[in-house]
Amino acid sequence: PRKAPEPRPPTMLPLPSTESFEALRDAPLVVVYKHSTRCPISLLAADEVARFEEEHPTVPVYAVDVHD
Repeated sequence: PRKAPEPRPPTMLPLPSTESFEALRDAPLVVVYKHSTRCPISLLAADEVARFEEEHPTVPVYAVDVHD
């Protein structure tokens, strides 16, 4: 029988500061995902972003953690 694939660890890169964000301005293409651990919609969106990463492995994805 065929085994299910192992879950892949998230590869979203942290974006910890405004300076880090500013450094991306000259990049040709990036995705910036705003994540909140207190928002259930954000958790659902994280799944979508993870699928995007799998389908577009050459596009860098950055995550900004938002704290209320």
